[in-house]
Amino acid sequence: MAYPKTDPRADFTALEHQVLEFWRNDDTFHKSLNQTKLGHPFSFYDGPPFANGLPHWGHLGVSAVKDMISRYQTMRGRHVVRELGWDCHGLPAESSVEKKQHRQAKDIVATDGIAAFCDMCRADVMTYSTEWLKFIERIGRWVDGGDGYGYRTMDKNYMESVMWAIKELHNKGLLYKDYRVNPFDWKLGTVLSNSEASSEYQDVTDDAITVWFELENGDRAIAWTTTPWTLPANSALAVNPDMKYLRMQDADGTVYVIAESRLKAYEKQFANATQVGELFGRDLVGLKYTPLFDYYAGTSDLLYQVIPADYVSDGDGTGIVHIAPAYGEDDFWAAKNVDAKFPVILNVDDYGNYTSDVRDWAGENIFEANPKIMTYLRENGHLVKKEQHRHSYPYGPRSKEKLIYRATDSWYIDVPKIRERLVEITKTQTKWTSAGDRFLTWIEGARPWSISRNRFWGTPLPIWTRDGEYKIFGSIAEIEEFFGVKINDLHRPTLDALEKDGWKRIPDVLDCWVESGSMPFASLHYPFENADKFA
Repeated sequence: MAYPKTDPRADFTALEHQVLEFWRNDDTFHKSLNQTKLGHPFSFYDGPPFANGLPHWGHLGVSAVKDMISRYQTMRGRHVVRELGWDCHGLPAESSVEKKQHRQAKDIVATDGIAAFCDMCRADVMTYSTEWLKFIERIGRWVDGGDGYGYRTMDKNYMESVMWAIKELHNKGLLYKDYRVNPFDWKLGTVLSNSEASSEYQDVTDDAITVWFELENGDRAIAWTTTPWTLPANSALAVNPDMKYLRMQDADGTVYVIAESRLKAYEKQFANATQVGELFGRDLVGLKYTPLFDYYAGTSDLLYQVIPADYVSDGDGTGIVHIAPAYGEDDFWAAKNVDAKFPVILNVDDYGNYTSDVRDWAGENIFEANPKIMTYLRENGHLVKKEQHRHSYPYGPRSKEKLIYRATDSWYIDVPKIRERLVEITKTQTKWTSAGDRFLTWIEGARPWSISRNRFWGTPLPIWTRDGEYKIFGSIAEIEEFFGVKINDLHRPTLDALEKDGWKRIPDVLDCWVESGSMPFASLHYPFENADKFA
């Protein structure tokens, strides 16, 4: 039997284009959908990428897997609708505009207005959509891009569905406002979620210092910190009630207090010291002390006392922890456990600069002020020890700057309230997880989700406030009926202008991950359309 001759020098690039051209002319993809339209549906959710950047190898790998799954289900006779969509809101879009404008978003808004900035973001987010569609086609992936866009998270219908979801969370008792410590990107001036903050850790070497505080009995309690910039907000000293502490008397008669198990780490500093007593942490609780800085002296009787905290360990440091409630979650709750009215001193602004309260370094960036603070403490005789400390530290996934932890007002989804149900669903209805895997572990430890962002380009939180009350809207119709106007857009320039009888919208927008997670229903404009698909 004679076989046709095959050219060993085949032009594979030309063959690729021939196949792609055949698929286009034949409309093969949509024919495959028509052939299975009576088949059992297979829901395929394609998480949206950003189109203001070019696709990379990671996108290629993920796209290949997505195409493989959807083709496999199609060949089994399932009807698999595949719609391409785009993430449009959030820091990726704002950061791109900032780079092109060589200005920060807050400065653009201050000079050009928020409407102009939102227009810049709107124009930027689809910069590479054509290249993305070419990329999708070139790797042989079948997906429906519709008019070239598919769904977009910045479209009015999509945003309306997201707003509906926020009101539903409120109606179910899963949405609340709270003042607590969150990861904070000072470069971008916004809160981040815990999952965002945990996505980019770097091993860094920082200065760690040990300083002394004079207790009311004349002894000096020594505390260790890797964040000298938080010392101007020091509010308390924490000890473990059950830990043993030593009173070490120096050659000049000065007595220092340190955890017994940490004395060896300070053998150089106490080489000539003599132990003159021992006590437990509980014996120190309640003692007052003199602060390193007098910025807030006399403002509250609760400030500048030794407080108990079971989390204080002897793994490093001195066994005595400097407490700044505004800049650490453990610090915050340690202070609030003493008294719900314990002051939370916040003296760093949204962009990482000291406020006017900190007279010595007002307006300075906290990290740039670190060396100056250490010099000040050395010159004033409060510096016991300075060392280099290697540790893992969170960085902003977008700004690439060190994050801080900072107390802020934020809106939360009460994930712990539904955590038990989420764990059960993950164990019983999810095919790709197993007991003990990372996803299940993450669900089991899920925390309240901070969803509000002090930014400009995003889905606005549909919440208006007046005299401490809140009104939450879940549709365009509700907004139009209450304010008596017609609206064609749901972004901040439109909604921020809507005021009535003292009701004014809060300025925050949603974490863009809320929008991404809403894709299964928001891309279909549920519940305003396609309600039958969720029956």
